[in-house]
Amino acid sequence: MALRKFDSDATIAVLPVSDQARQRLLAVNPGDWHVPRSAVEQWLSPSQAFFLTGHAAVLIDEGRGALLVTLDARPRQDRWAAFSLLRVAPDLDGEAAEASAIALLRAARQWAFAHDARHLRGPLPFSTWFPYRVLADDREQGPVGFFGEAVEPVSYNRWYRAAGFQVTDRYVTMALPEDPTFWETHLTREAALSARRRDHFLVRPLSPQDGAALLPVVHGWINAAFADNAYFSPLGQSDFIDRVLGALPAEAEPIRLAAFDPSGSPFGVLTGHLEGDRGVLKTIAVHPDVRRGRCAMALSFAFHRMLYERGLTRAWHAQMHECNASARMSAKYARPVRHYVVYGDTLRH
Repeated sequence: MALRKFDSDATIAVLPVSDQARQRLLAVNPGDWHVPRSAVEQWLSPSQAFFLTGHAAVLIDEGRGALLVTLDARPRQDRWAAFSLLRVAPDLDGEAAEASAIALLRAARQWAFAHDARHLRGPLPFSTWFPYRVLADDREQGPVGFFGEAVEPVSYNRWYRAAGFQVTDRYVTMALPEDPTFWETHLTREAALSARRRDHFLVRPLSPQDGAALLPVVHGWINAAFADNAYFSPLGQSDFIDRVLGALPAEAEPIRLAAFDPSGSPFGVLTGHLEGDRGVLKTIAVHPDVRRGRCAMALSFAFHRMLYERGLTRAWHAQMHECNASARMSAKYARPVRHYVVYGDTLRH
């Protein structure tokens, strides 16, 4: 096995996650965060479920920058560590800011290597359930993003590339055409397709009563539904509520749909929300024992019908991996408007 060695940088302090370390990270650039400060404080709280099995550290370049590194210690074939929450002091010029970022990322490699990781990836705090990715700088970008997008700004790409990282994953947000004629044709075609398939399930909105009764059931299989995601980690029930069914701002109306079998058991869930005259589809999860394509398609079209019945013709499918089935399905009728990437580096071969 070939190993890579990385030069350590004596100016970087490696701190275990604690209240003091959290405050030092937050103090580097307190006015410039792509996620709310309150969320970062919660993520780095000792009560965060990740710390029951995972390792983490805050890297500090005193007075200049900070970075979080994490590693899920559960046994897995591809043992990877992650970096996230990179901050540099706002008074640094471009060259000094890049030098601090590179020093921190070099220290992250050293930390990951010491914890026997095969790869280092980011920006990725903890797992797929947390806001991750950086807005791509090599694709044309559409209009401003949406609530819950929570990705790092384009400017961070230059630091990751300067530190020797390569793009490993690409993601896309797609928008349906806003032409009412398209919507009429689109929904008519789906209705005819559903009739031919004779699907033996019902798709309907979830009520608050549904949520209370179905939460333990849905929580159990949604972990299984996402288990093949490269950056997956299991969620406890309280974390599931926060991460998947999390609260929205007052101006955003939640959309929760589910597919039920004839006995009334759920086997597919869609989450999204309304922002003004735009609907944003965030997540579709289907029980792994079910034929995913039909259920995922039925859920997405139910989402479209709900919008159209309200007189809306703006819909975005958010942050799909370019290689997954949802992106391929959406590409048949939608166009890309936002692009994101994740970077990585191999530490052991």
